[in-house]
Parts: sequence; structure tokens; C-alpha cells
Amino acid sequence: MRAEPFDLIEPATYGELLAAARQHAEDGKLIAGGQSLLAMMNLRLVRPAVLVAVGALLDGEIHADAGDLVIPAGTRHAALIRDPLVRRHFPSLADAASHIGNIRVRNRGTIGGSLAHADATGELPCVLAALRGRIVVASLDGEREIAAEKFVISWFTSALEPGEIVREVRIPIRRSPQAFAEFARRTGDFALVEVAVAIERAQDGAGRTARVALGGVGERPEVFDRDVTATPDAVSEAAEAIAAAVDPPDDHRATSAFRRELAAVLVRGAIAKALAGST
Repeated sequence: MRAEPFDLIEPATYGELLAAARQHAEDGKLIAGGQSLLAMMNLRLVRPAVLVAVGALLDGEIHADAGDLVIPAGTRHAALIRDPLVRRHFPSLADAASHIGNIRVRNRGTIGGSLAHADATGELPCVLAALRGRIVVASLDGEREIAAEKFVISWFTSALEPGEIVREVRIPIRRSPQAFAEFARRTGDFALVEVAVAIERAQDGAGRTARVALGGVGERPEVFDRDVTATPDAVSEAAEAIAAAVDPPDDHRATSAFRRELAAVLVRGAIAKALAGST
């Protein structure tokens, strides 16, 4: 099956890109790497009359700014895996990116495109929620920030308003031991469940909180903050409580009960791994 005919617009400047996004908010789609969009178009799950090509207009260097790590929307998944700043400050993000699709997808797909696609089972929305990331979106009216945990609203539905585009991602830089884990039936398949964990110090300096984000358990990533200590019993208790609080879907790939049990196993391992890195 092939996609239905469409027009292609290739803006030459950032301003033209914003104007095209506004003009074609109802009948068009932005295309960056196109790794998800083109597949959906070929299956005729989406039928845009116009594609607006982002090209290199949202590219840029990953850099630190005002206490944040700034990742331009045009950054490829492969760059997240190998970038020294990402690997130093956010190894869980690099790990999550390494699980995306296959090498061709990782070399073409972009962080902005992945977020705008708003797949509730996607690795990036999950790990960015655990890391307290913020999505900077832009339109002709200006810019605004959206907390990563609130960016995906439902299945393939994001918090983007008509005419808005993802411009960059910002993550606060701080010492936060992390871990990411997922389970898929085959390498490159969509994960049945994925979990990202970041260990944070309590505000009074005593004790630690595990910020846990889960994907694949509902229509959006689920986020939990739970006080933890580095004992096996405490970690198991936290994992069981978090797994009991989610209501995963039943589908052709796995039952709800299986996903809930899998969530408990993955959360337990990820919290233990992150705590081991915080000592």
C-alpha cells in the first residue's frame, strides 16, 4: 500500500517553518526523520494533504545552558547515544535511545519527531519524564515549555497546540543516579513495558526518592515518586506498590496481568541499579 498524494513544502528559514506550521495546522504534518510518519502514511492511518519538511532548521549542538542540558529538536537518536554530555549527565537517556527501532531508525529519527509522534510506548517520553525534562515548543505566537510528563496526553496525542512545533528539550543538570530498562519480545520491537528511574535527594537532605516513569502501561507514561532505601525488601516493596497502581492494557502482544508483573520486575531492577550508583 502507498501513501495518498500530498504536497511537499520545504521552508528555507525558521520563520518560514513556523508560518507553514500555522498555515497547515489542520491539513498538514511536519516531517523530520519520517521514520514513524511515513509508515503510518503508507498504511493510510494518517492522510496529510501537505508535508512540511523540517530539514536542518531544527538541528544544532547539544549544549549546557543555565543549568540545563539543551537538546535541539533535530538531534538524531544516534547522537543521543554517543554525545559526551548526554552520556556524562544522562546515561539513562543514551541507554533509552539505544533501544529505539534499529540502526536505520536511530540514524534518521529525531528527538523532536519522536516526541511529537506521542507514542505512549516510546522510550523518550518515558525517560524524559523521569529526568524532569521540559519540552520547548514554538509557534508564531512565541514559545512555551511543557513538562515532559504532561506532554503525551493519550495515544498519539500530544500537548502541542495547532501551529506549534517542538523546538528543543531541556533537562536540569544535577547529580541523579539513573537507570533505564525495557522488555520487548525481539530486539527492535515495541517494548511491552519500559521503566526509567532517577534517584533524587530529599529536600531536607535526608533520604532519597525514586522518580519512576513507566511506558507501555497506559495511554501515557505513568510517573511515581516514592521514598526508598537501598535494601532489597524496601526496593521490592516500592516496585510492587508501583506495579499495583498501574492498569496496563490487554492486547495481542500481552495481557494486562503479564504487563503488571513485568512492570514489578523491571522497576525492582531499575531502582536497585540506580541506588547502587548513588552510593
